[in-house]
Amino acid sequence: MTRITTGCPRCGRVELDVDEVVLVMSPREETSWYLFDCVGCARRVVKPAPTTVAVALTTVRTTVWVVPAEVLERVEPHEQPLIAVDDLLDAMLLLAGDTDLVTLAAGGPGTRPGTGAPGRVSGPGEVTNPRWGEAGSPPARPSAA
Repeated sequence: MTRITTGCPRCGRVELDVDEVVLVMSPREETSWYLFDCVGCARRVVKPAPTTVAVALTTVRTTVWVVPAEVLERVEPHEQPLIAVDDLLDAMLLLAGDTDLVTLAAGGPGTRPGTGAPGRVSGPGEVTNPRWGEAGSPPARPSAA
């Protein structure tokens, strides 16, 4: 059986079986790492895996986990969009008790509750559906916007 020799920051040199090492690969080729539970101190050790190490670990058939690409789509705090006027109005309606979370989740206070169809809020809790062709109504053809 193949043995893998690596190092633990506490214990030093450690020999492991192939099934004790997990290689984690990212969609970005330059980012990958491997992890194992040290047999000496029983701590989880995470170490970077350059391309040569990643190739060697896949060659001996260690367990490979692939990081989903969605994880890398994080937005930095300074890149997040600002709060829009609609977001503020939804929060105010929710706090005022004029609407509930189910209505907001169904499409917001500007829709008929439970249908997601376009509508107009006329007063507290009252929703009316505009007629086709009136101001504020959706176009008859979606491409006519």
